[in-house]
Amino acid sequence: MALRRLVLPVLASLLLGACASVETKLAVQAPRHAAAGPLALRLANARHYMDLDQYPEAIQELRDADRLATETADRLAVAESLGRAFSGLRDWRQAQEHYARGVDLARRSKTRGPLVADLHAGLGVSLMMQSQFSMAADSARAGLASEPTGAVRRRMETDLDRALLEEGLAKGETPVDAGAAKARIRRIVVLGNRVELDYLRRRLPFREGDELGPESLQKARQSLFSMGLFKKVVVSSAPAGPGEADVSIFVRDGWYLIPIPFYTGGSGGSRGGAFVSGRNIFRKNESFNIVGMGGKSGSRGMLGANWEGWSGNLFFSRIESVARNYFDNGTSAGGDFGTAPDAKDPAKYGEVTSEYTKRLAGAGFTLGIPILGESRRLSAEVGWDFQQIGYTARQGLAPKGAGHHSKAHVGLRTGSGGGGWGDLGALLGYGLADIEERLKPLAKTRYAYNAGANLYGAAQASGSDFYFWYGTVEAEVSASWGRRERASFKVAGGHGGGLPEQQLLTTNDDGGLMGSYARTHRGRGVVGGSLSYSYPFLLSRRGMAQLTLFGEGALAWTYGRYQEKVGAGLSLWYRFWRFPIPLGVGYTHSVDDMDGQISAAIGGRF
Repeated sequence: MALRRLVLPVLASLLLGACASVETKLAVQAPRHAAAGPLALRLANARHYMDLDQYPEAIQELRDADRLATETADRLAVAESLGRAFSGLRDWRQAQEHYARGVDLARRSKTRGPLVADLHAGLGVSLMMQSQFSMAADSARAGLASEPTGAVRRRMETDLDRALLEEGLAKGETPVDAGAAKARIRRIVVLGNRVELDYLRRRLPFREGDELGPESLQKARQSLFSMGLFKKVVVSSAPAGPGEADVSIFVRDGWYLIPIPFYTGGSGGSRGGAFVSGRNIFRKNESFNIVGMGGKSGSRGMLGANWEGWSGNLFFSRIESVARNYFDNGTSAGGDFGTAPDAKDPAKYGEVTSEYTKRLAGAGFTLGIPILGESRRLSAEVGWDFQQIGYTARQGLAPKGAGHHSKAHVGLRTGSGGGGWGDLGALLGYGLADIEERLKPLAKTRYAYNAGANLYGAAQASGSDFYFWYGTVEAEVSASWGRRERASFKVAGGHGGGLPEQQLLTTNDDGGLMGSYARTHRGRGVVGGSLSYSYPFLLSRRGMAQLTLFGEGALAWTYGRYQEKVGAGLSLWYRFWRFPIPLGVGYTHSVDDMDGQISAAIGGRF
């Protein structure tokens, strides 16, 4: 009994304490009643309900407050709160109605201040959510005219940028405002980018304070297109005061890591493999490729990367092939990854003086260095290439010069771009921001050029058993017009001294030839050129089909003895925009050998 008398009071105290705690909690959760007056009470209750995301209850309180409001400041506060409450319910039409009512009241009463800025901002957002971008931009401009400060002004500037950019996206065009055509750029705003802002801004042709001319925005678009990274690019401008303009840039990019297999084949052999391509993972528009490929006669691999104008490559090869030398100094071509084209009927091409197996193991690196920034208009290259070569005679004598052929090289390259295939990111839409531009006929002829020179040297210091050197040069000019028709002219050549047989220059590789041939001619010197014409007979949003015709010739010489390689041919291929590697077939006729070679490629870059 004594224990019961002791326990019961304690339990009663705990129970009363718990009840008191419940009452306290309920009192805290109930709407606040400290505000003075019925209008202030309704507004306070509405704010409390919105803090709890109880928007229907808040709207009921605000409707009651609206009936009580008589002063301009109170009516503005109620309108802003009602707009915010309906925005919380995602009822953008009614939110627009209440924000617009408040904006109209502020205009008629000539009221200014942070609350008016909030009304304009809310109206702009509600209009944008209904895809009324032009009206949203007008609302943001009017809000900025009320001279907000600090965070409110920054928010409204962002709203204006977004409205202008979304308007451009919706229209699919980016007109230049007449009022901004000849103005100083006050501000450049970039939205939507994953790539680092500083990197992107360096690619623009203008800066804050520069004059915004009629072609400035188009040049900016072309510069962004050339990055090959974006799915969407919108560049627009708007007046920002007397003699000033704001430039807004919206881009859509991302990053990717793509593995893909490939296969190439032809009468000179076939090869297959796979590569992995990645880009913009570190937000600097960097890219890398890992390639592995092989055929029945060997394998090759490469790791390459590009970043901010720099490039680097590591590579290896291990190849075993059968080749033949002919009485006229010709030799087999194209057998590194399979049976050489001349293997089926060597006698067709002349008297065979020797047949041998060639084994080549190699590795090396190259490093590309930008000289004129990231424009790639001028760059240097250094590298080292290790080669170990062995021969086994099958008929006649094996060539001389087995051993180590390690060599170093330096080079220069310049160019305005053009040519080549797109990036694998096109599989995911990257680099296709200019798809509409690709389908339009060219307004005027476009010219492009590329040129390069390399000097190679081998000595004991480079790990070679032989002393030799050679230099090569190449240059190409092209013109595109109309429906993307293209004509190009390419010249190439080289000369060397002390060259072992494996290092002799060839008409096919060093003479600038485009076609596939059964044989090539070699010498201490070579010079050649090719002329081609391409006609895209089918151009659509899906891709492009093109026919290319070419004619070419090259000359090789050794100690006064000259051999020429002359040919002509055509290729027919189709390129899907979303698969930027061509699918096609080609035919080359060799005038000097009087035979033809057919080649095909499916998803190959080599």
